[in-house]
Amino acid sequence: MSAPWVQTVSGRAWDLLDPHPLDVCWEDIAHSLARIFRFNGHTLRRREVSVAMHSLNVAAHLAQAGASAHTQLHGLLHDAHEAFIGDITTPVMDAFEIRHPGTRHAVDMIKKETDAAIFQAAGMGRFQATEEIPQIKDADMAVLRAERKACMAKSYRPWPEAIGKGDVAKLAWSETDTPSETAFLFMDTLATLIAAVAAENGRAVA
Repeated sequence: MSAPWVQTVSGRAWDLLDPHPLDVCWEDIAHSLARIFRFNGHTLRRREVSVAMHSLNVAAHLAQAGASAHTQLHGLLHDAHEAFIGDITTPVMDAFEIRHPGTRHAVDMIKKETDAAIFQAAGMGRFQATEEIPQIKDADMAVLRAERKACMAKSYRPWPEAIGKGDVAKLAWSETDTPSETAFLFMDTLATLIAAVAAENGRAVA
């Protein structure tokens, strides 16, 4: 059986089991993330929020907290792997794990390998990114709480208690943003943060 790969919008082939930094095309990632909806699309009318806008809000929340450019870039790219493997929501992943124990580990491996290639392409330090994970998770949850409040109907069943407690981010997304506009904003923010990280590390952007 041939190695599994996916075709990107530019026609490139992304190897799912052997991702490489040289195969990263930021336009492909921005295009895809701007067209993948959070919560599997189960948001109120005209309250759709894409993974790209979610990521922008995570980066903005980190910036408001005084985080470094590297941490903000990590926040912007924390879900970039979803451009290639899709947004597998937490409840769906939990269900997979119950039916087939070990599924979560396999998916996490693919996510981590994909992240490693993307982070390297962005000029991010691997060990620094590992140290930032708790801060990224906190920002991710703060944005999720805000999205849930702003975008979703009242739930008939209580969500996990941990989701309801903690900071709530201030969302910057616009109801009128098109996927193309969101992708452009993602690319613009990405370029700014990559340059800032390079400056922090005392090198020029290629």
